[in-house]
Amino acid sequence: MATENIQAAPGAARYELTEAAYIDDKLLVAGQQIEYAGMPGYHMVPLNDAAKAMFKKHGKEFVDPILALTAIN
Repeated sequence: MATENIQAAPGAARYELTEAAYIDDKLLVAGQQIEYAGMPGYHMVPLNDAAKAMFKKHGKEFVDPILALTAIN
């Protein structure tokens, strides 16, 4: 597992990737732990309270790709 992090602000949300992801011009591998300040994706497992808060803030329609594509506002 790679140890490089995507750096974010202090106290940033921390996630573990469940599949490869291309974030901030870097290809990251499944299982890698990252710090990320953006909207979480379906392939990110929250590891701290900040990450859990981001999932709660953005709701499932933003983190589930199928729901995001079919959400009607």
